[in-house]
Amino acid sequence: FYSVSLIFHEDCSVVTEVGALFCLLLFDEVSRMDMWSVNPSNKPSLPSVFSLPVSVFRRYHLPVHVIGHHAVSPYSIVLPLSADCLALKPVSDMLRIAWNLSWYHGSDNLLKQMNSETKTQEILDALKLSTEDILTLKITHMASGLQDCLHSIVQAATHREVRAAVTRMSFYLLNDRLSLKGCPGPCGVTLKSLAWHTALNRFLQVLPACTEDEKLLIDIIHFLNKLIKEQRKNSSLELLNWILELLLRHSANPLLDLLVLTESQAREETDDIRTAVRQQLQKELIALFDTLLLNFMEVTDRKCSELLYVFQTQLALKLLQCLKVTDAPHFYGLPSLERTLRGMANLTAFPGWSSHSPLTKPLDICVKYLSGLLEVITSFYVERGGNAMSFMGKGVTKSTILCLLHLSHEMMAQAGSLEWMSLWFLPLGSHSEEHIPTQQGLAWLIPLWVDRDPEVRFTSLGLGSALTTLETGCVALANSCQNISGGLWGTVVNILLDQSECSMVRREAAFILQNLLVIPMPTEIIKDYTWQVASKS
Repeated sequence: FYSVSLIFHEDCSVVTEVGALFCLLLFDEVSRMDMWSVNPSNKPSLPSVFSLPVSVFRRYHLPVHVIGHHAVSPYSIVLPLSADCLALKPVSDMLRIAWNLSWYHGSDNLLKQMNSETKTQEILDALKLSTEDILTLKITHMASGLQDCLHSIVQAATHREVRAAVTRMSFYLLNDRLSLKGCPGPCGVTLKSLAWHTALNRFLQVLPACTEDEKLLIDIIHFLNKLIKEQRKNSSLELLNWILELLLRHSANPLLDLLVLTESQAREETDDIRTAVRQQLQKELIALFDTLLLNFMEVTDRKCSELLYVFQTQLALKLLQCLKVTDAPHFYGLPSLERTLRGMANLTAFPGWSSHSPLTKPLDICVKYLSGLLEVITSFYVERGGNAMSFMGKGVTKSTILCLLHLSHEMMAQAGSLEWMSLWFLPLGSHSEEHIPTQQGLAWLIPLWVDRDPEVRFTSLGLGSALTTLETGCVALANSCQNISGGLWGTVVNILLDQSECSMVRREAAFILQNLLVIPMPTEIIKDYTWQVASKS
């Protein structure tokens, strides 16, 4: 048919016939219909007529006229269920539960009647709820189920019972999320009226003594994280204040202390199971802290805000202790290091995060952060020749350079008139090249401008634009580009004029160029002035 239609494509009658044949072939399977003959076998029956279902006519414009039929007769009568069907267990269970719900006017009254000690009316045995029915009603009823979970936590004698109850509470939160409603679900609303803080408080005020304690704490922290996320649009000040006060206890801060391994725990790292559990615990803790920081962005309560500021600085000091780059190579703990750096990036994005410690000055915290972050960037990027040969450490590099960008703005705000640009300088050249004199500069930043990841290029150029807002930063960056053709000016202009580069990267290059143009030139002639040499190159 296809060949004929191509050969006689100019003949309308042939093309029409071929189209009709294609249509009949397309609906060949649905055109066949089983027919029962009522004629005796000795009498010839009428030949079956070709027909198509009516649904085909309604949906398609067919090029031929054929007889239509209903796949299911519109005049067929649906017979009621027989008495045998009513005797089936699924049907009888549904009828029994439906009758009880109707008789007691809803599940609330039904559960109250079951929990009360008053004598119920005599009803047929077939309508009495079974033990399975009662358990199903208690679990599916949100308020009753959550109350039962809290009761199980209070009365639990083993870790397994508490973990099972917390897992059930997490499933109730999942039901709220699956409802796809903009307002808080019934689980979140019900929890506000229950004293669940008291039930979970005792597990969050002490350090875990064994692996089972750590597993239980992981489940509880995971539940708290999900609860805070669900209530983000309608944050509960009571919940937020409770968590912050728990984290900022004067005697001990178990949750913050768990971020950093003790010496005894570090010696136990040979146990793979305990190590995996502790890494999962650290992962859940950092996720909870990130959620808290994001959730406080819209909080206007004064007490809650003051607690948040203190929490930010305390968390910053704890994350700094987790930044152990020297321990990473022997087990290549990139996931743990990357989680720490991601938490630091989320924390340092808030202005003033370093200024609420009663014992440490803000600039001292910034200097410690700068030292640790520069150690990371040199260990995982500069000394390894970038990431041109491997993707390993890509997330580490991205989070580190983002932390450095945030840190530059924090140091500008906290340093005041103090000179802090020299703190960003690193020695150039390899340690093995002893005959080359050690220099100071920002050469470690230049390779990041040509990284294959556009986010790293954008962030590193943003750091360059932040550092070049000061004259000392412009001179230091120009000194670091003396070995590059065109110097700093040529490098920045090339990035700006690169049509294949993304717009965000080119925008940051334009900001650097703008900063270079507004730096005042010296009025007197200075021999070998860096700025003059860079502009001539």
